[in-house]
Amino acid sequence: EGWWNLLGVRAAPGAPVTAVARRPDFLDAFVVGTDGGAYTCAWEPGHGWRGWWRIGGATFPQGSMIGVVSRSQDHLDIFATDVSGRVLTAAWEPAFTDGWHGWWEVRGGRARPGAPVTAVTRSTDKLDIFVTGTDGGCYTAAWEPAFSDGWHGWWRIRDAAFPQGTYIGAVSRSQDKLDVFGTDSSGNVLTAAWEPAFSDGWHGWWQIRGGRARPGAPVGAVSRNTDKLDVF
Repeated sequence: EGWWNLLGVRAAPGAPVTAVARRPDFLDAFVVGTDGGAYTCAWEPGHGWRGWWRIGGATFPQGSMIGVVSRSQDHLDIFATDVSGRVLTAAWEPAFTDGWHGWWEVRGGRARPGAPVTAVTRSTDKLDIFVTGTDGGCYTAAWEPAFSDGWHGWWRIRDAAFPQGTYIGAVSRSQDKLDVFGTDSSGNVLTAAWEPAFSDGWHGWWQIRGGRARPGAPVGAVSRNTDKLDVF
C-alpha cells in the first residue's frame, strides 16, 4: 500500500520519475530536483530506500526526464538534455568505487533543453538512444563494447518531423530488433523499425491505423512477449 514520500526529495510538480531494475529485486529511481541536478535513490530487500545522491554537476531544466537503461546486470546508463541543449550520458557499475562516471556529451548531440532522451538495450551491453533534434528529426546513436572509439551516430531516422522536445518511445521486442514511436507535427501516430537484416537502414515511418494525437504527444511502447508490441 502507498503512496509514500520518497526520502523527502522535491521536484517540479509533475516531473517525471524514471526507474529501472538492474537485477532482480533491486530498484534505482531518477529525477531532476528543484536545483536542476539529476538525483538517484536505490531500494533493495532488507535495506529499503537509500539516497538521494546527486549525479555529477550537470544542470537540467526542472521537469526534465532522465532516460535510464540497464544494459546488463548491475550496469546503469542514464541520458538527458541539459540546460544548454547538450545530450549527455553518465554511467554506474559496482567497479566504480568513486560513484557515477560522467557526464559525457554524446557525439555533439543537440536538442531542445530538457528534451527527453529514450534508451533501450537490444542485446546485452548494447545501447541505442533516441531524441528529437533541433530540426525536428528523430535521431539515434548507438554504443557497444566493440566500438573502441565510443558512441556511433547520430543518424536521422528517415524524414518524419516532430515538434522539438517530442518523446520518442522505443522498445526492443526481441534480440537486435528495434521499434520506435512518436506523434509527428501533424498529429499522426507513427512508427519505424530496424533490424540487422535491413541493409538499407531504418524502415518506416508508418502511421498506426489512423492514430491521431496532439502533435508531439508521447507514445509509450512495451514488449510483453517476444515479438509482441503494445503501444499507448
